Amino acid sequence: MPLKRYESPFFKDAYSIINIASFDKKIDIIKWLNGDYFVFTLDKKIYISEIDNRDNLNMFDLDKNNVSNLFFNGNTKKLYILNDDELLEIEKLIP
Repeated sequence: MPLKRYESPFFKDAYSIINIASFDKKIDIIKWLNGDYFVFTLDKKIYISEIDNRDNLNMFDLDKNNVSNLFFNGNTKKLYILNDDELLEIEKLIP
């Protein structure tokens, strides 16, 4: 739900609903990466998606399994993944 009116890259009024995706299962963890992208886990796998739903939604997975938690540092733009007993770091996830 955008807090302001978007005219570019897509047109949406403030407080309107943007349907990004539908899943049969519950999203476990979800974190914003910036105003346009977010990261989430579904079935302990990591996915990154945009909110721009003009055509096909760009969504991809990071090929990591058994994710128990995610942390994103907006200052360093690094994503931290807790994967079983391992802490993984992904640098420069977004520009």
